[in-house]
Amino acid sequence: MASAIAVLVLAIVGLIDSVYMTLAYYHVIQRSPRLFPNIVCSPEGGVCTSVVDTPEAHIFGIPNSLLGVGYYAIMLSTASASIALNRWLFLPGLLGIAGVAAAFSLYLAWLLIFRMRTACVLCFLAQAINLALFCIIAAIV
Repeated sequence: MASAIAVLVLAIVGLIDSVYMTLAYYHVIQRSPRLFPNIVCSPEGGVCTSVVDTPEAHIFGIPNSLLGVGYYAIMLSTASASIALNRWLFLPGLLGIAGVAAAFSLYLAWLLIFRMRTACVLCFLAQAINLALFCIIAAIV
């Protein structure tokens, strides 16, 4: 069940990242380039323009980070149940969801690097976690 523990840990880190980015999206927390330089902010002309305020930060009106919260909650709950039962649950479904998340993450990374030309460390962290989750689950199936 080492793979379930790996999924659990990655899902926890991803959930924390996504909750933070969701709070930033909804302006619940203050985004400061002094506190988080080049993490969620990309300086443009001396002003911090947040990545979460761009059109690419949401799909169908739903923030990408909020989708991440749901995704990581699914991964977290499934990994927890799998550890408790000592067997994986819903593997084909998890693989499908992880595949969609990984593909979307590659697209978002491409947007950040080539279109937006910015380095959002927290964005890249979530994208790396999504790819890792897909690889772990694919290796189990």
